[in-house]
Amino acid sequence: AELVNSIAATDLYSFSIPGGTLSTSRAVRIVALGDYLNNSGAGATLTADCVFDGSAVANFTSASIAADANRRSFMSECTIAARNATNAQTGHGHHVLGTTNTGASGNAGAPFFNVYGSDNALAKDSTLALTVSLRYTHSVANANISIRIHTVFLELL
Repeated sequence: AELVNSIAATDLYSFSIPGGTLSTSRAVRIVALGDYLNNSGAGATLTADCVFDGSAVANFTSASIAADANRRSFMSECTIAARNATNAQTGHGHHVLGTTNTGASGNAGAPFFNVYGSDNALAKDSTLALTVSLRYTHSVANANISIRIHTVFLELL
């Protein structure tokens, strides 16, 4: 999945958790791996969000990301866990964006951002189907600004 040339908040991955899955002690974790490109000639920001049935769990907007012809590695993780009841959950999100050219094999370095967020007051009726999604928003619509998800892992914990 890819978001390019748009400023619309877009779910690049979503999953409907079947009713009863979380019960009172289970969790669901999504890990998405991909890359980000800003080759627009100017700085831009990226908003990354973990959303649980319409509620933002871990929303983060980056500082200005400088334009560069090289892609950056990207990872988002979202965990939704029951809190001893079918109508109480906690959510956790983690977003990482690498430095320039970390989208190429073998490149590493300190990340441009590495942020965590959580919401311990989610109160959804998990006996019903609920949607968890990874949502992204660009600050500028440009054909040379994109975020791509290459691989998604979904786990029931």
